[in-house]
Amino acid sequence: MFFKKVIISAKNTLKFEKMALKSIFLKRQQLNFKKSFQTNC
Repeated sequence: MFFKKVIISAKNTLKFEKMALKSIFLKRQQLNFKKSFQTNC
C-alpha cells in the first residue's frame, strides 16, 4: 500500500515536471519568435 502511494506520487511529480518544462519551452519559443519578429519588421 505504501509503495503504491510512493509510485503514484512519483508519477505525478514526473507529470508536473514535464508540464513545467513544456511551459518553459513554449514561453522561450514565444520570446524567440517575438525577437525575430521585431528584427524582421
